[in-house]
Parts: sequence; structure tokens; C-alpha cells
Amino acid sequence: MIEEHKPRFLRLFVEESGKNGVSYQQLVDSVSRNEEDLRRCYSENLVDLDRKSLVDMMLLDGCFILMLFFIVSRKV
Repeated sequence: MIEEHKPRFLRLFVEESGKNGVSYQQLVDSVSRNEEDLRRCYSENLVDLDRKSLVDMMLLDGCFILMLFFIVSRKV
């Protein structure tokens, strides 16, 4: 059930970020720059997950969590 909301929340986050001059590509680049650190933060081996899949997962999950916080705190 939560998974179906993640793409919508990602779009909302990207729209809100765009209002502040931050593009989707800038978000992708930012996460990509931290790929090695991200991989070290997981106890599971993420060898089977390629760079694009990892970045996509991080953006989808991260933006979902951030938008959830914003919505709950009534900032959006």
C-alpha cells in the first residue's frame, strides 16, 4: 500500500524542489555522488544493485519520507 504512494510523493518533492531552483537531475547527481557512502550504510550486500537502481531507490524512498514529514507537519 505504501509503495503505491512513493511515486506520487517523489513527484511532489521534485515539484517543491523545483520552486527553489533544484532540478530532478541535481537530486540524482547529489545521490550519485554519495553512492559509496550509501552502500556502506547497508548491512546487506548491494552488489547486485547497479548504480542507477540504487539512486532510484534512494530518491524514491528518501523523497517519500521527507514529503511525509512535511505533510504531517503541515508545511506543504
